[in-house]
Formats: sequence, C-alpha cells, structure tokens
Amino acid sequence: APLRQAGARARVKSAAPVTQDAPACTPPELAERTRIVNAMNAAKWRPLQAAAMLGVSRATLYRRLKQLRIVPPHRQ
Repeated sequence: APLRQAGARARVKSAAPVTQDAPACTPPELAERTRIVNAMNAAKWRPLQAAAMLGVSRATLYRRLKQLRIVPPHRQ
C-alpha cells in the first residue's frame, strides 16, 4: 500500500450544519433552504440526483443554491 506523505493535507469535514451560516431568511426561504439541504445530503451532494429528488432541473438547483447561499461542506 502506498504511504501517505508527511506534508499531505488531511481532509477535515465540517461538523457544523450547512444551515448554521444561513443569512436572515423569510420563513418560506428558510423552508426551501432546509428542503434543498436535506435533498443534497440525501444525494451525498450530487446535484443531478438532488435535483431529481426535488423535481427541478439541475440549472434551477444551482441557481437556488447560489441565491440561498448554500455552500457544500467540501467547499467550506
């Protein structure tokens, strides 16, 4: 098995939920944000599968992610 280099960065998953850094939202936006985050978690942050679960296109999902400022845990 290959050895890990001493200088390699270890991946650290954020323990904080994605909704913690949510900007001030109206109740409908908060509900949509929660629904999208739950779908993304269920799809293991795969946008195509999450969009299918939500019944929207992939482009719509990306647009809503940007509007609601949802950042995947691996991008934080």
